Order: sequence, then structure tokens, then C-alpha cells
Amino acid sequence: MDDGKENPTYPSRVGLTIDKCDPYSHVMAADFINQRGGTLCVQHEHGIFGGPDGSDLLHLLRGVQVPVVTTLHTILSSPTQGQRDTVRAIADLSSRLVVMNPIAVKLLQRAYGIDSSKVCVIEHGVHEPLSLTREEAKDQLGWIGRNILTFGLLSPGKGIEAMVRAMPEVLKFAPEARYVVVGQTHPHVKRQSGEAYRASLESLIEELGICGSVEFVDRFVDLEELLVMLHACEVYVTPYLNREQITSGTLAYAVGSGRAVVSTEYWHAQELLGDGTGLLVPPSDPAALGEAVGRLLADEGFRKGVEARATQKAQTMTWKQVGAEYTRTFGQCLREYVPSREATLARSFDGEVPNLFHLQALTDDTGILQHANYDIPNRREGYCTDDNARALSLVLELGNVYGWDPNLVRLEAVYASFLEYAYNEKCGKFRNFMDFRRHWLEDEGSEESQGRAFAALGRLARYGSNIGRKTLGESLFRQALPSIKEMRYVRSRANALIGLVDLTTEVWREEYAHLAGQLAQEILAQCRDEEGWKWPEESMTYDNGRFAEALIAYGYEFQNVKSLSQGLEILEHVTAVHTGPGGVFLPIGCHGFHPGGGPRAVFDQQPIEAMSIVLACARAFEATGRRKWIREAERAYRWFEGENAVGVPVIPPDGTGAYDGLAPDGPSLNRGAESTIAYLTSRVVYEGLIQRVAPWEAVTVC
Repeated sequence: MDDGKENPTYPSRVGLTIDKCDPYSHVMAADFINQRGGTLCVQHEHGIFGGPDGSDLLHLLRGVQVPVVTTLHTILSSPTQGQRDTVRAIADLSSRLVVMNPIAVKLLQRAYGIDSSKVCVIEHGVHEPLSLTREEAKDQLGWIGRNILTFGLLSPGKGIEAMVRAMPEVLKFAPEARYVVVGQTHPHVKRQSGEAYRASLESLIEELGICGSVEFVDRFVDLEELLVMLHACEVYVTPYLNREQITSGTLAYAVGSGRAVVSTEYWHAQELLGDGTGLLVPPSDPAALGEAVGRLLADEGFRKGVEARATQKAQTMTWKQVGAEYTRTFGQCLREYVPSREATLARSFDGEVPNLFHLQALTDDTGILQHANYDIPNRREGYCTDDNARALSLVLELGNVYGWDPNLVRLEAVYASFLEYAYNEKCGKFRNFMDFRRHWLEDEGSEESQGRAFAALGRLARYGSNIGRKTLGESLFRQALPSIKEMRYVRSRANALIGLVDLTTEVWREEYAHLAGQLAQEILAQCRDEEGWKWPEESMTYDNGRFAEALIAYGYEFQNVKSLSQGLEILEHVTAVHTGPGGVFLPIGCHGFHPGGGPRAVFDQQPIEAMSIVLACARAFEATGRRKWIREAERAYRWFEGENAVGVPVIPPDGTGAYDGLAPDGPSLNRGAESTIAYLTSRVVYEGLIQRVAPWEAVTVC
């Protein structure tokens, strides 16, 4: 991690730096990690990562395709809502959380609601003690007398002033005692207030008249010299003020060196020293500090007993043992690893790639044609933005699941180019219909076509095959953005929200989060629950899974419980409505649809309906881990294969697309763009879910 304000020189083993101030830098880091594989080990501390409450780290974790093991260095007992949300999201995206003492496990349960089965305890590691006596170490350093040591970056929270105030009491026990404070001022503190804290300590020392008994070593001390200092001191002190400090590397190093330690009663110290390995005192209590340190200096036998217990404990804390524990944890996580849906989208697997012959037949250099007579492209009907947007989303799904080949890269370019040409700069909106001679038939398309364009562009910005195409998606989205605020229809808003969720999870999260929240609120405000009618419109028509998908996607991505819950409720309702006799998937017919409180039409059934439910169920499974949603996605997908009200397949024998609809006497024989895209999208998303079923047998699914 780099804050961009300094230009440090890193050793050659550092392969990449992440700019704390650049969310996109976190995204690029995910690509870097994915190229190398293995396990990602995250060392988490509040303040290290960028974004509100360090939430930019989530961009990285959502993009990686490897198991994540996160070590939590600080766990707050009373976190802010933002801190809690970030830590919970990190937990969701991690295969395992590592903490350094058992207190932390209980705290994660109580304050964050994190299941303890996901947490393991691995102590802070320590180096093997040097084969060096105390006197030999003192000779190397030129130290004399009895020495008390504290090291680490200097900042007000370290409580150094309490130990300084304790020194007059210590000097009563050992007049030759000297308190050595090693370390530079913390860079963040130095930027904000310079050396004011160090100066205040120096003034306090002068006020107490102990100038010869306190020494500052204001420089970076490397590990070798630090270990010599630890061996040279009689007593090590951590006078920290924060009782909730869950981990202290300096404390662990002191115990690892077999030193007698006096510490305030923060959590890690209680766990490590509570059995007599060291002495504990209350925070900000100079009298107690002075008495404890003085007693250790004055009573050599007592001090040697404490040192012996520290040496014995250190034998269980060596880096070799800690490394072995991490290695076992990494191996276990690799064996159990189940990628999230986002990782699945970017991960190839050994499945049969769908036959794209008919999709290619419908596509020329301009875009995908709307209709077909049987399987022959109908050029008279021309093109539309609706279908090219859906086709672009399909190709992005195919490329990220099965891997990008030259054919998919070409199709991506064709569909993305169509959307770019569809954008009318004069009105800031997308056109929809184009004839075969490439003449636009309107200056702006329907609101729904606008929404579908946004949904596809958000996906292009996130999953495009290269940075140029991602940038095109972002740029077009930004240009057309004002038109979202003019949308009047809830269905259009749902499509736009899906695009915003894809876009805001990467570069533009802070910029567009407010707009995404507004769209979600507008959809929620339209949702009614009148006599079981959980629906944002007066009638269920087509593409009915889109509302649930939008609310679930937003709720999960932004940890908005209300949106997520409402989206899942709507999905429960719509899947129930779409269940026919014998449990088969029964799409609402386009001849009358389903008015609220009225009868529903059964025919003709449209492929787009099955696709919308598969997509919504995939989002629901991603958000909840409930297998119910895999089963519902399967039920919708099997509609294409013949598990429907008529009992006949809605796909031709070659499986290259789907028929345009299902009537009582069987399917239509025309195979246009919408139905072909609907089948292929349903298949690739469903197969992505199925690839994840077997590994879930080994783990608990909530």
C-alpha cells in the first residue's frame, strides 16, 4: 500500500504497489494477483486501505479469483456502522479470518455477527532468540546500567507519557535506570502535527527533572539491531492507552526475546501475560507502572522467574511454527475454495462452450438483427439497441466464464460499437431502431432501451476484455448519465440500477453511490403489497426478474439490508407466480399478461422471462448462499429443455438458440435475437452456478 505522498524505494520482491487514494488501483491489483494464483493473504488494519472505512479493499477482494485469508490486527468492540460493514464484507469475501488470540473470536461474534467457524487463531510470530547474553548485547550497543525499553512508531496512543511520569518512582528502586524510547514519529502524525508530540514528551521530562534518565532513539532501527536492544534491556514496557488493542507485535517480540514485560491491560497483553508471563497494570496509571517496573529492577530473582516464563512461552510462538499454521490454513482454503459469482465470471472451467452459430448468423458488421424467419436472419426488420445491449451482456458473460477467443472479442466489438453509435449527443440519449441501410428511425429510443443500454455499459465497464473497452463502457455511461435522472418508469430504473451497480463497484463507487441509492429508493417506493401483490407495477408483463435482480444487486453490493430483503421478497413472489402444475416453470403469457388481482395469461410464453429469473436467482445465490436459488434457476432453465406446460423443448436440436415463444400447440419456429440471447445467457449463467454446487457439499451454507 502506498499513499502517493512519498516515493519509497521497495525491494525487488515487491511486484506491485496499490495507491491508497485510487480505487481503480485496487481493481488492477486483483488482475495482478489473478495472474499468479495461489492464496491471497491480507493483513488488515484500520487506516491502511483507501475509501470510507477502508472499503476500497473490497474492490480488490471482489475481483480476485483465489481464496483469501485475512488477518485482522485490530478488532473494535464498538465500531461505527461503516467500520462494521467493511469488516463484515471482508469476512464474506474471505475463506478464513485469522486472529491472534481467542478474545478476538468472541468479539467478532458479538460486535460483528461473524460466525466463529470461519475464524482461526494463530499467534503473532516471534524470531528465535539470539545466542547473546544481556551483557554482550549491552557491550554491542554501549549501554550501561539497567535499561527499560519501548519501541515502535511514536504517536499519542502509545502512552509514552505515562511511563515518563512513572520514572521518578522507578528511580527510587534503581537510581541508575534509564528509559529508552526507540522509533521515529509515525508518518501520519508527523504530517498532521509535526514533532509536537515528541516535543511535549521532552518538555515533560525536563519538568520532572529526569533528563538523564530518558533517551529517545529517533531513527529507524532494523530487525537485527532491534533484537540486540531487546536482549540488552532488563524490562520491556508497552504502556498503551487503548484497552481494545487486540494485537501488539512489539509485545510479542519482547516475550519472544525472553524479556520481563510490564504492560497496560489491553486485550493482547491480558491474553499473553495473564498467566504470570509478565506484569499487568491499568492504562494511564504512572504509579502502578513505576511500582511494577521498579520491582522487576530491584528484585533480580523475581525478574528471572518472569523471564523464564516468557522464554518458555516464546517456544510456542516462533515464526517457523506460525508459518506452518498459515501454510496449513492456506492449503485447507485452497481445497475448499468456492469462487464467488464475480470470480466465476472471470474463471474458465472445463464446460462445453455453447454453440454460437445462430448468434453469429444474426450478427453482421453493424450489429445483431432483431428477427429471423425460421433460422434465416430477417434484414427487413433491421436492428435495435435493446438486442445489441443484451447481446453485449451475453458475450461478456461468455468471455469471462469460458475464456476470451478471437470470435468473442470480435462480437464484443460489434455490439459495443453499435451502442456507441446509438448514443445521440444532441439529446444525450440512445436511439433504438435502425433499418438495414443503417438509417436511424428516431432521434431517441424508448426509456426501456435507455435502461438496457445502461445495464450493458455498466457490465462492459466491469468485465470488458481489455482496458480500452472497459474505458469505452465507462465513458458512454458517463455521457448518458443525466438521462437516468429523467426516467419515469420503474422498469427502466431497474435496468439502469443494474448498470450502476456494475459500474460503481469499481472506479466510480463514491461518485455514483448516491444515484444508485436514489434509484433503489424509487423502486422500493413503487413496491406495493396489496392482498399478496408484491410488485412495483400494476401488472406483471415480461422480463419480470429484473426488479428483484436490481434490488438484490444493489442491496448486496452496498450492504443495504432493506433493498436486499425487499428484492428477495419480490423474487420469492415472482417465482411462486411462475410455478405451474407439477412444479414446472410457467412464464406469464404475453396475450394479456397478469394484472394485479386479475387472472394471468398462460400463453404465449417468452424466453426472456426464463432468462430474467435465472439472472435474478444467480444474484440471490451470490447474496445469500442459499441453494434454493440454484434450484429456482434450474427450474427456469429447464423450461428451454422441455420441462414446461407443453412438455416440448423450446430450443432446436442443434442447441444454437431458442424459438421465439411457446404456444399451446408448441413453439414458434422463428428464432430471433431476443430468444437466442435469452437461451444462451440462461445456459451460461446456470452452468456457472452448477459448477459451484459440488464443492459446497463440504462447507456450511447459510
